[in-house]
Amino acid sequence: MAGINQNHSISANQKLLEFLTKWSLIRVKQMTLEEYSDVGSKETFCYWVEFETEELGRIGGKPSNKFGIWRRKTDKVIVSEDFLFDENYAWYKKYGKNAQEAFITVRDHVVDIIQNSQSGNFRAIDGIELDSLFRWKVAFLYSDFSLMPIYKNEVVRKIARHFEYSKYEKARLSDLHTFIVKQKPDDEDFFDFSLKQYLLAEKQFERNYYIIGSKYEDDNGNDNVSILQNMLKRNVIATGYFWGVDFSHLYCCSDQLIQKWCDDNISEKTNKYAIAKRTLSYFLQLKPGDIIAVKSHGQYGGLTIIAYAIVKEVEGKVYEPDDDDLGQIIHVDFLESNLWINTGLTYGQTIHKIIPGEKEGHFEKIFGSYASLEHNVNENEVINDEEENIDISVEEDRINEKQTEATFREVSYIALISKTHNKIQIAYAKFLKKKFPNETIRTETNYIDIKRENQNEIYYYEVKPYNCAYSCIRAGIGQLLDYSYSNSNKSKTIHLRIVGAAAPSSNDLKFIEYIKSNLNISFDYIHFDHLIEI
Repeated sequence: MAGINQNHSISANQKLLEFLTKWSLIRVKQMTLEEYSDVGSKETFCYWVEFETEELGRIGGKPSNKFGIWRRKTDKVIVSEDFLFDENYAWYKKYGKNAQEAFITVRDHVVDIIQNSQSGNFRAIDGIELDSLFRWKVAFLYSDFSLMPIYKNEVVRKIARHFEYSKYEKARLSDLHTFIVKQKPDDEDFFDFSLKQYLLAEKQFERNYYIIGSKYEDDNGNDNVSILQNMLKRNVIATGYFWGVDFSHLYCCSDQLIQKWCDDNISEKTNKYAIAKRTLSYFLQLKPGDIIAVKSHGQYGGLTIIAYAIVKEVEGKVYEPDDDDLGQIIHVDFLESNLWINTGLTYGQTIHKIIPGEKEGHFEKIFGSYASLEHNVNENEVINDEEENIDISVEEDRINEKQTEATFREVSYIALISKTHNKIQIAYAKFLKKKFPNETIRTETNYIDIKRENQNEIYYYEVKPYNCAYSCIRAGIGQLLDYSYSNSNKSKTIHLRIVGAAAPSSNDLKFIEYIKSNLNISFDYIHFDHLIEI
């Protein structure tokens, strides 16, 4: 892990000063090969950069070749086309034909890094041919706090994404570093800020996210046979590889162990053996709480999601072999089905693990409203403006009445659905408050998700977390009519709105118009891109 540790800022500043005092630019220009790298010495430049200044950012976990040239610990022969070596040192052959020549090249690169860092010419550092971790650690040490003490490429990009750097995936690291430093509030300590950003970027997610296919092979070897209805009926997801083999003893083992076991124990290796082995190595990693997007298609930009599920344990088992119908199964609860969400993405293999933020926008497109589970918002927050001209006694009576009629909600809100709902609800309430600052916005008033009121109108909003507008409307319209009837206010115009994360299709729009014309009420569906607002 290449990032700052949790030592206090005072210690970090002291260590930086100590390093710069010991390794001035003048000394670096004059240092010998032995001063640069030597086995057992704690006084070399490389030792100071890697170990003595760990509290200024770690670059450990990677072999000594990151230094370009290094003192050998053993006389073991190095078998590689990239390296040369003698009895004392090994080095990248691109740096020189012998150790001294290679060292001079490497030292010149280090001096270039230092000089460019001190002068603020950080873009020049991008192209210097030294290992990225080592290069940016050296650059930070001499940058006078103009770069981040975080050196892992992917972590820097995650932080840049957090601060909405539009081209964080392909941008120069120098540009990302300087951009992130500028986001630091004036009143926040540099090292405290850096640590906070690093920890956010390295956050361990509460659950994992996967895409899995829903079709098995036909007699001609084509993936055309849908097993979706069978999975829905049995509350499982499945894969049809390795029928008759029980992998229970490998559940939650490493993918390397799973694949090695297959190599050693599967005798009949078909032409799809490699695909089957890869699929099982993911399939057996699924744990309770993981979210699954079930796809109908996945190739050539046609990834289409048709259901969502959450992994669960049944009678002590998550995974089971299933010889009768499906081959291998994982127990789930289905969150939604009867969907047809064309993401425009390409995920053609049987199973994919999706890491939030790994590919910009992919996680959000694939998991829709459930992507909000990885976005920060206080789902327990209740927005309650001070209201005027409200008959409190009516509201209190309505609360008592609702407490005895919990069955009014058509959908059973399992914990995950409820959490997703709450994130969207709070995000939309904040959006309304920003858009209508002079109006009263309240959440959870008599079970009403959001109530907006002005002098002449009352808006009742029912939030639904589903990824199909039709499902949101069908689940919420009855509640809105109930709220409107039970909280009637003859002096003000009542407006009913369903808020959902899914954009309405052409058929959904027809359904909306049908409701408006037949019920003769002020009704509409609002597509709210909650992931932008959260």
